[in-house]
Amino acid sequence: MDDAARTPLFGIATAVALLAGTLACLLLPALPSWPLLAALFAGGFAMSLRGGRLRVAGMLALAALGFGLAGLHAASTLAQQLPPALEQQEATLSGRILDLPQHE
Repeated sequence: MDDAARTPLFGIATAVALLAGTLACLLLPALPSWPLLAALFAGGFAMSLRGGRLRVAGMLALAALGFGLAGLHAASTLAQQLPPALEQQEATLSGRILDLPQHE
């Protein structure tokens, strides 16, 4: 049987590489631009699909995948925050209560 056939798709080395990329992204003082993060994610994903035995190139591809995924998630979360210009200002909200919660 071929060695590549016996190599598990997700193993300890895969988890360590993804975790290293994620940790590297989250330890940065500022996020890179989202196009760079998207390119790292896409490149890491494409290289990790090549399969085969996990070597240095495969580990770097998975680290880039983890870096890009964590960075894109962080950028998405930061984009949904309230802009600083709108902080400390009064706002008027209107709405309707359709139903009260039913507790059993």
